[in-house]
Amino acid sequence: MAKVATSIDWQAVRKTRHLKRKMKPPKISKAVKYGLAFFNGVFWILSLLLIVAGYYSITSADTAAIKTTNVFALVLNISVLLLLIGVVMFVISLAGILGTLRENLPLLQFYRACIVLFLGLEFCLMIFCFSFGSYISGVVNRDLPQNTVATYRDDANMQNLLDFLQRHFHCCGVSVAGYLDWSANAYFNCSPSNPSVERCSVPWSCCLHPDNTPIRDTTCGRGVQKLTAVAANEKVHTDGCVSAVVSSIEEHGHIVGASCIAVGFAQGAALYQATRISVLLERMSQKKRKAVKEAPLFSVARLVLLVGLLTGSQSAAEEPDEEEGGKRRKRKRRNDEDGDDKRAKKRRKKDERDRRQNAKGRNVLEQGDVASAEDESDGSSSSSDSDS
Repeated sequence: MAKVATSIDWQAVRKTRHLKRKMKPPKISKAVKYGLAFFNGVFWILSLLLIVAGYYSITSADTAAIKTTNVFALVLNISVLLLLIGVVMFVISLAGILGTLRENLPLLQFYRACIVLFLGLEFCLMIFCFSFGSYISGVVNRDLPQNTVATYRDDANMQNLLDFLQRHFHCCGVSVAGYLDWSANAYFNCSPSNPSVERCSVPWSCCLHPDNTPIRDTTCGRGVQKLTAVAANEKVHTDGCVSAVVSSIEEHGHIVGASCIAVGFAQGAALYQATRISVLLERMSQKKRKAVKEAPLFSVARLVLLVGLLTGSQSAAEEPDEEEGGKRRKRKRRNDEDGDDKRAKKRRKKDERDRRQNAKGRNVLEQGDVASAEDESDGSSSSSDSDS
């Protein structure tokens, strides 16, 4: 038997697959959904810790009242900074979690807008630092000592921060003046009218302490501001902390660069995943709106709902039930008719089968009668021959 050669229209097959994919409703991947929720959950927990730390720092007994003489001083307040960063992170991460898990499009759009805003601010800040480095340096040298060194004894958080920087970066003071910045503090001021015991001194964290010394001399900075830079360099660190921090960043530039790239990549990945989910939600909402628009304007169901909303009567609510009941009765009647047709077909088939069997039986009987008649005729002919 010869095989029939068939050719497959691959273009039609591809077109059919494309139509199936197009007709298939969009679906959000669970991996993308729960991955983005977990990412925001980590930052949400971190934001809670920052809020608690900032609130405790503000309400602690050894913290002075917040001084808002200028914006620079408010930003440099560690308690306010921790609280502000924590609140912002809390709001944004919570919007990301709820928008992802609940598939809420407005929350996801707010989350995307916040990420885009932060990426833009980071990019602008980077350009500003590279373009106006000299201006920033002048502002730091002029204003930073008055807002940090001057509050050393009044703000416990600022005191801990400056001690940490001076110990770990081996510096003293803030600006290029170095250890002489401490004259901006009322307790360390070197003027003759200063009655403080620490006049012309620097904090103990500026001293050249050996790393293996378990006990630190807290009076090692007494009278250092009266010395020259060469003489003071034998007792304390003389460079400012801003230049020391910048030098440390330049020395560990690969680590700082990798950290910045990692943070930018994490923000970009979160933005990409949030955008994917938002696009899918927009498509789903568009399909729903399209289905509503394509529905007949004066359909029975819509008319019944409209009458029920306008009149508030119970008859409008009962009409859909009556309509459904009528549909069910029609469906049952149709099924009964189909069942009757099937039973009638079976009955006709059975009658036809019986008729055929009866006809076959009659044929057999007729054939038997013919055969017996032929036998009788043969017997009579043979008897007549014998008589003759």
